[in-house]
Amino acid sequence: MPRAGSDPSSQLNALRAAGLYRHRRVVEGHANGARQRIDGHDVLVFCSNDYLGLAQDPRVAEAFAHAAREYGTGSGASHLVTGHHREHHALEEALADFTGRERALLFSTGYMANLGVVCALAGRGDAVLEDRLNHASLLDAGMLSGARFSRFPHADVAGLERRLAHAGKERSLVVTDGVFSMDGDLAPLPELVSACARHDATLVVDDAHGLGVLGANGRGSLEHFGLRQADVPVLVGTLGKAFGTFGAFVAGETDLIELLIQRARTYIYTTALPPAVAAATRVALELAQAEPWRRERALAHAARFRNLAGEAGLPLGESFTPIQPVLLREARSATAASEALLEHGVLVTAIRPPTVPEGGSRLRVTFSAAHAEAEVEQLVEALLSVITEMGTVPNLHGTAATPGRGRCPRETVPSRPSVPHDSSHIVLLHGWGLHGGLFAPLARTLADAGHDVSCLDLPGHGGRRFEPPFTNLDQLAAAIAADLPPACTLIGWSLGGMVAAKLAADGHPSIQRLVLVAATPRFVACDGWAHGIAPEIVAEFAAELERDYEGLIRRFLSLQARGDDQASELLRQLRTSVFARGKPDPAALAAALDILTQADLRGPMSRIRVPALILAGEYDRLTLPGAGAWLASHIPSARYQEIKGAGHAPFLSHPREFLAALGEFLPSPVRVQARS
Repeated sequence: MPRAGSDPSSQLNALRAAGLYRHRRVVEGHANGARQRIDGHDVLVFCSNDYLGLAQDPRVAEAFAHAAREYGTGSGASHLVTGHHREHHALEEALADFTGRERALLFSTGYMANLGVVCALAGRGDAVLEDRLNHASLLDAGMLSGARFSRFPHADVAGLERRLAHAGKERSLVVTDGVFSMDGDLAPLPELVSACARHDATLVVDDAHGLGVLGANGRGSLEHFGLRQADVPVLVGTLGKAFGTFGAFVAGETDLIELLIQRARTYIYTTALPPAVAAATRVALELAQAEPWRRERALAHAARFRNLAGEAGLPLGESFTPIQPVLLREARSATAASEALLEHGVLVTAIRPPTVPEGGSRLRVTFSAAHAEAEVEQLVEALLSVITEMGTVPNLHGTAATPGRGRCPRETVPSRPSVPHDSSHIVLLHGWGLHGGLFAPLARTLADAGHDVSCLDLPGHGGRRFEPPFTNLDQLAAAIAADLPPACTLIGWSLGGMVAAKLAADGHPSIQRLVLVAATPRFVACDGWAHGIAPEIVAEFAAELERDYEGLIRRFLSLQARGDDQASELLRQLRTSVFARGKPDPAALAAALDILTQADLRGPMSRIRVPALILAGEYDRLTLPGAGAWLASHIPSARYQEIKGAGHAPFLSHPREFLAALGEFLPSPVRVQARS
């Protein structure tokens, strides 16, 4: 007799009681990727991994049908017997070319690819070190490899290095997801590459959720960070997500692929994919490259969702990818929310332990190019209604969801670029306490030169009030990121430069170029400063705002203009611009400045891979001497230029010199004269 409670019935009852019971749903008939008929109900689906909307594309389906008629519905054997078809070989060559690697090798599933790679490359006497939040297939592979297996805290490079040092002379394999499947955040790949180089370890990246979506050409998180085959020797990718078919592959140098053919048991001892799947995947791969609007739309839907859901107070995670977790903590809450959403005609799966840690249950929302903007709004409204009705779901700030918020706001990020790809959308981030009106002359000049220009508000001033308030720079940067267009040059001035640097360091895919103007070093840290801004400066600034707002702005603008009090007419114009939108909110400003007391960007600076320009004024009284040069020295892609005679705001005091430097840097030069 089995022990009490060990029989299947008792175990199933325990799962139901804990809110951990899983159900299969039956999809009926034809599905269009976004709307499907499931369990007899027509629903809007926001939990598929079909990021590019290719799973239902008729061109991919026709390629599959044509190949099935010609080659049959199965391969008949493993690759090493009679199963390796010319369609498989052609797809492997196409995948190698797409990823920029010498060769690629097809596997039947992503799970089998990860098991095959890790178990072939590591065994008894070796060490396998993995991120704690890796996909289950990677964790299982590490445990089954026979190597000494350990997990380091999520994205903790220092924790990894301690384990690598402890490994000593053991051959070490470091394994990570590129984009983490449940949180949607990116692994710190540049730092992992450096750590592996220092300890002679081999890095394996499973980019299942990055390929097709991230990077200037959709080549994934490695392209996003500017990494090559020499940096990441082993790349794993799947075909059943962004590419809309089935299967997986490993890409790397020729010797790696040959070794896997000889030693990867999940490749040797399983039937090859049907050739028709390979033929369909080649078409999907071609479409993904030829139609970049697909990844732009998926990313823009995610940004739009973050904008709307954030303003509605929904508890979001930290991700700019199409994976957007809504954090509900308890398994029962996630299950209840998922079931309630289904009643609203929206399908979002509840993710619970053991897929995520205890206390980490969430709704895993995903976006596809197949979704429409109106459907994103419908999702947010359904989520807001459901969570409001539940009433006790904590958000990121530890408070309950606020009832009675009504319909979600309508300010949006476009799902497609509003300008051609050969043009330049420029986004301006101003300094705290001063809205984008200070950029008006610069914005008009850039617009006259043919650029699309946006000025985004930071907390404390302007149309957006940024509620709920933020508690750290990550949250603040994520809110700003929600308003970025799909491709842009980001120009950050003063404290706005710090936010711009943070976004670029995090590798936001919208940022194609970065310009930092007078990025005040007391907020980014340099030699002689530990990090952050002194708390007494925050308190003094907030108190003066309350006491004499107009006097503070007048004195501040005098510094921005020319470094003295002589530019009275310019100051008058600037004051009119600043006051036009009302006084700032001192509490919001103080809260925003308080974030900076904790901010230290010394480490992230080296992650900035996009072309960057650092501009500084010779007589800047608000920025420490040499700060611009220090910034440029810490950003691999940056060049530094000092504008002679200029102060803290060279775009105001020396517009021609400023525009000349900027014009050399932008995709199309600025040839019009600067306005005064």
